[in-house]
Amino acid sequence: MTTQLAASLFLTYYLQKVLHRSPMASGLGFLPISLTTTAATQLGTRLLPRLVSRARNSMNEAPPS
Repeated sequence: MTTQLAASLFLTYYLQKVLHRSPMASGLGFLPISLTTTAATQLGTRLLPRLVSRARNSMNEAPPS
């Protein structure tokens, strides 16, 4: 998490100072990353209990004889 924060800080600096983008344009450039991270987190928290229960059920089944 610390690495992601540092990377976003330096990338913001690069976008504004080197590429001469406005603060608004720089901030909007991070919007797809933020939305994707939020969506993946929400999806993961909903799918994880289902996947874990399926894995546990498949491990408890007896092998075919």
